[in-house]
Amino acid sequence: MDTIRKLYHSFSKSEVRYLRDYLNAFHHKGDNKSLELIAALEKYPDISNREMATLLYGDPQSKAFIMLKSRLVEKMLETLSLSANLQNNPLFRDDPASSEAIRLHKEIINATVLRRRGLNDLAIEILTDAAEQARKQGMPELRLTALVHLRNMSKSAEEVTGPLRAAIHEARDAYLSDLEGIELYDEYHVMMIGHHHTLTDERVREFEARLPELRARLETHYSPRAHYYSLVCQQYINDHFERLDASRQTFEELLNLLNREPGLGQRNRMGTPWFQLAQIEIKLRHFGKGLEALEQCLEYFAPKKSNAVSASIYKAFAQIYLGDAEGAVLTLGNLKWFTQDFPKDPKSGIISYLYTCTYFLTQKYKEAWELLSESEDLMQDKQGWNGGIRAFEIMLLIERGHTDMASAKIESMRKHIGKYTVEKRIHLIHRFFQQLEKNSYDFSQPSHEMQEAMKNIHLTDWEPLSYEVSRFDTWVRAKSSGKGIYELLLQELFEEAESHSTSFSP
Repeated sequence: MDTIRKLYHSFSKSEVRYLRDYLNAFHHKGDNKSLELIAALEKYPDISNREMATLLYGDPQSKAFIMLKSRLVEKMLETLSLSANLQNNPLFRDDPASSEAIRLHKEIINATVLRRRGLNDLAIEILTDAAEQARKQGMPELRLTALVHLRNMSKSAEEVTGPLRAAIHEARDAYLSDLEGIELYDEYHVMMIGHHHTLTDERVREFEARLPELRARLETHYSPRAHYYSLVCQQYINDHFERLDASRQTFEELLNLLNREPGLGQRNRMGTPWFQLAQIEIKLRHFGKGLEALEQCLEYFAPKKSNAVSASIYKAFAQIYLGDAEGAVLTLGNLKWFTQDFPKDPKSGIISYLYTCTYFLTQKYKEAWELLSESEDLMQDKQGWNGGIRAFEIMLLIERGHTDMASAKIESMRKHIGKYTVEKRIHLIHRFFQQLEKNSYDFSQPSHEMQEAMKNIHLTDWEPLSYEVSRFDTWVRAKSSGKGIYELLLQELFEEAESHSTSFSP
């Protein structure tokens, strides 16, 4: 029942109607047990195998029920692949390449069926069209399949050894290029999952050394899809080493490729380069341009998908740094559905944390403290968010005047960074806290040790898209000068943006 349950819950209302019509069309006499099963599943969503078998057949171990389930799953899958359902499904409207791939698969299946019925002329016509459409869409594996079928139906040696052979070799070589490109992409993707904090420069350089081989292959055996994956991998590498000029070139080449090749025109793929561009602009302190790029990518990303949630989170970052805290709150408010549906997802923790940061920056410290606990799942990231949230928590306690509790948290932070590998900036922030405690939390008369710690913090990079939204060194300067942290943060970010003159205008 689990398979049927999962499939059925994925159906839209229109797909359910098609399924019912489909089950009726193939039913001839007697009770329609398939429809009865669907009706029972709607009434009892958590019904078990034994309960359903008893309900339909009066026997919890009914063999007829086992056969019914198999037939029903087959009919449900057939319903999902009906052209009408593909055309009406927003997921496939956003991904025309996948819809076209399904159509071509079905055409090849249709040609095989026609051939077995002796209708070779019709089969050849379908396969010839499928091979050409697969070529235009940059799908060499489907072109290769169609061409091999055509060769198998050839009636002369000239057909086998002539243009058909050359086309098959071309499709085969392009498909091999695809496989190499996808392998590299998958390898880097897996390498990044769970290891982004410990991914060394040496390991990334070893990976990068393999890209020229793929590029050389593309010179002789070109494939748009392999070209796409090579550029995506290069962009990951550019991002790791923060090669901003190289990122511009890769971004422009990637965008041109996507606009040129219809088979790559998946909306998610069209939005991804804009998302990458936004990250680059935000790192350069060009928050306005970053916001524009995020608006572009959100035009492509499906609203309820994970990448749209990530883009919206980054949009909130950009709005905060542009001084639009109210706009950030509205953006985060539009993600309330995500935090309710996926409360344990790290992105839900980040959404709550950004809310907290807007309260902190606007000096609503009580509200910030009350909300901070909703980000506690981020503490599982021991080498990243954990240390940053600990530092933010101490800042918040100091602002609320709870210095005794702040001292306890400083000691707890010391134990944490002694146990886990954390960023150098977190070590230096903790060092400042220790000296601040010794100085009785007096910012107006900083000790020599506090001044030295601040100099060292200044030498490390501040990452805008991180836990340090309320930038630590800006906060210290604000406390020392009596200025508001948000006012000073916006002023300093504006000055830094002026020094980062490079920006992208694709």
